[in-house]
Amino acid sequence: MQVFSVLAIFLAALGTYGLASFSILRRQKELAIRKVLGAGRFGISLLVAKEFVTLVLLSAVLAFPLAFWLLDNWLSQFNHRVEQTTWMYVLALVVVSAVTWLTVSLLTLRTLSVRPSTILKYE
Repeated sequence: MQVFSVLAIFLAALGTYGLASFSILRRQKELAIRKVLGAGRFGISLLVAKEFVTLVLLSAVLAFPLAFWLLDNWLSQFNHRVEQTTWMYVLALVVVSAVTWLTVSLLTLRTLSVRPSTILKYE
């Protein structure tokens, strides 16, 4: 069971990596212009990562009540009552947010390591 959980987290991180890579590739010129105008690497990275973490938080707000309700209905059918704890949902949200932030920040920092003159050469 733990192997499948790790596999699911890996696949989710891989999907986040693909989406972030595509998004950063499309915004490469914008990031280069921000860098030329004096924005710091950490500030730009935080700006891009904030958008993705906001999407993660929005999806958690939509998914957690539904998951709690469905799991509660399913668990109520067993003889031995198992209570759900909300800290597990919070822990899942923290882990997913951290993985998302780390993935997007690393991609952004890798993109920002390229000199802006090579990106803006043909503009």
